[in-house]
Amino acid sequence: MWKAIAAGIVCAAISLPVCAEDEFFGAFIVDPQYPTLAVLSGPIEHNAPLDFRRMLRAFPNIDVIALHSGGGDVTAGLLLAQEVHDRGMNTYIAPDSFCYSACSFVFLAGEDRQVEGELGVHQMANDEGDIYSVQVAISDLLDTLGEFDVPAEVISDMLRTPPDKITVYDAAEAAELGIDRQAEMAATAPEDTGALSLGFQPGININAEDDDGIQYYPPHLPQPAKAQLWTEVDQYAGEVWWSTTTEGGNVAMVAEAAIPKMALDAKVIWRKNTDAALPAMSVMTIQFSNYSVVEVAEIAGVLVKDDLNVAGTALLGASAKVGDRSFIFALSDSDGAAYTNTYMLSDHQNVDLVLVLTNGRNALLTLQKDDQARIQFRDVLESWAE
Repeated sequence: MWKAIAAGIVCAAISLPVCAEDEFFGAFIVDPQYPTLAVLSGPIEHNAPLDFRRMLRAFPNIDVIALHSGGGDVTAGLLLAQEVHDRGMNTYIAPDSFCYSACSFVFLAGEDRQVEGELGVHQMANDEGDIYSVQVAISDLLDTLGEFDVPAEVISDMLRTPPDKITVYDAAEAAELGIDRQAEMAATAPEDTGALSLGFQPGININAEDDDGIQYYPPHLPQPAKAQLWTEVDQYAGEVWWSTTTEGGNVAMVAEAAIPKMALDAKVIWRKNTDAALPAMSVMTIQFSNYSVVEVAEIAGVLVKDDLNVAGTALLGASAKVGDRSFIFALSDSDGAAYTNTYMLSDHQNVDLVLVLTNGRNALLTLQKDDQARIQFRDVLESWAE
C-alpha cells in the first residue's frame, strides 16, 4: 500500500498544479476525492492542532498523513503527534520530501510509518534559559517518544544534535535503524496516481530565507491573511484563509478564520441566494467552533472598511441564529441595496462581524482580505450577476 500511496503523492506533487477542489486547513491539504489522505505541507504554526481538528471534522476518515515540513512550533508539533498517535493514524514522507525538527514528532507518532524522503531530528531550542525548564521539556519529550516506540539511537541523535544543526536520515538509514514501522493496513490504496494535487515543490526547505531575508513558502500554497478579535477589553491576533467553492452551479466565497489564543474558529460562506421566497441578493452563513473562551449569542451586523481604526459601514441586511453556533446574515436586495452591498463587499479590504457574546459583552471579528481574496470577491459577485 505504501508504494501505491507514494506514486499518487509524488506524481501529484511534482507534476500537477493545485486543484480547485483541494481543501486547505492551515498547512493541511486534502483532496476530497481521496478523503483518507492528507498532507501537512509547510511550517507547523501554533494553531496547527486547531487546523488539524477542523480538517478531521470535515474529513473524519483520514488515516494517512503525508509530511513535507521544515518543522516549527514545538508545542504544536507535540500536540499534533499525540493526536496522530491516539487516533492510530499512519505517517509517511514521500520521495523528495522532508520532515525536520518538530515535524519529526508527528512522523514518529504514526502507527505505521515510512521514510522515502528525509527525516531530520535535533534538540529543542529553549528560550527560558534555565536548567529546570530544559529538564522538564526533555522529560515531556521522552515521555511522548516512549509512547511511539522510537528507536533508542534516534532519541540519542535527537538529544545530541544542537538546535542549529540537524541529523538527517534517508530512506535506507531509516529502514536500517528501524524507524520505519509497518503493519498490515486495512485500507486499499487509490488506483489513480493523481491522488493529491499538491502545489509544493519537493526538496525545497520551507524554512529557508532568501538573500533579502524573506521567508520562502512553496508556490501555490495559500498563505493566510490577518484576522483580529476585538473585545471590550483586549484584541487577539489570528489568521484567515480565503477560497472559493462551487455549490449548485454557483460559485461561493469562503473564509476560514482562527483566533488561537481564544480557541475560536469561524467559517463564513457567502452564497448567491437561490430561494425566491427570501428577499436577499446573497446569504452569509457563519459557523463557529472551538470557542471555549468566547461564545457567540448573536450576529448584530456586518461591516466593511479599509482602515482598522474606523467604525466601518454596515451592510444592509438581517441576521438570525439557525442552529448551535450557526448563524445567517441575509444581504438585502431591495431599493438599490443589492448594488450598495455588492460595491462595499468587493471594494473594501476588511469585513467585520459584529458579535454579541453570551456574557452580554460585544466583540468584533475582523477578516482582512488579501489581494487575491479581493479579486476572488469581485469575480464571485460578477458571476452572480450573469
